[in-house]
Amino acid sequence: MWFDLFIMATSLVIGNLFFGHFNTLFPVWRRLRKIAILLVVMAGLSYFFGHWSLLFVLAAFLGGGTYHWWWCKKYGIDPITSEPREKFEALVREQYHLT
Repeated sequence: MWFDLFIMATSLVIGNLFFGHFNTLFPVWRRLRKIAILLVVMAGLSYFFGHWSLLFVLAAFLGGGTYHWWWCKKYGIDPITSEPREKFEALVREQYHLT
């Protein structure tokens, strides 16, 4: 189980290093809650399914990336750079009811 949690935590750290600057609209507690939930889910999957649970990491990244690409293209935003930034931030605030 510890190996699976290590892989998941490492993936989250790498993701935050590369993409964290796009996530500045959310409060810190909300970002920490997301990490905690993902690690708890990973621990449960690892407990019940062993190392097969690592497929969850792959499926989560593929699913999240596909949704992100679709969402950005739907609203006319570049999926890699999030440009135009003002439009991206306005849409995120609207969809997640941020003030």
